[in-house]
Amino acid sequence: MGSHSIDVSNLTREQILDMLPQLTAEMDEIRTQIEDAKAKAAATGDYADREWFRRAKYALRAKGRLHQQLQYRLGTLRKQKSPQSMAQHFIDVARETLSSDQFHRILQTAMGRANCDSDS
Repeated sequence: MGSHSIDVSNLTREQILDMLPQLTAEMDEIRTQIEDAKAKAAATGDYADREWFRRAKYALRAKGRLHQQLQYRLGTLRKQKSPQSMAQHFIDVARETLSSDQFHRILQTAMGRANCDSDS
């Protein structure tokens, strides 16, 4: 995963689930390198190159932001699998399976019940 910006808005659940473990491993590796550099500096007084340290911290922040965006997108995708979308799938299957007359009778009954519910 490069440092370039990734548009997560069109990623599928499967793509996100494929990306998250790799991203987490990359973040862990950067954290380990930073901690090793800090430990070396504390033990020997030999500090890491400032530019390297700055780039490492930036990479960790950028990957952290991407991780948050992926998690948010995953949550959005989960919410889309709501009972409402299940209802839409049911309607689509009923429309394909039932005769037109049967479908419309059931639809009218359901609409009548929905109107009665909204009146109360």
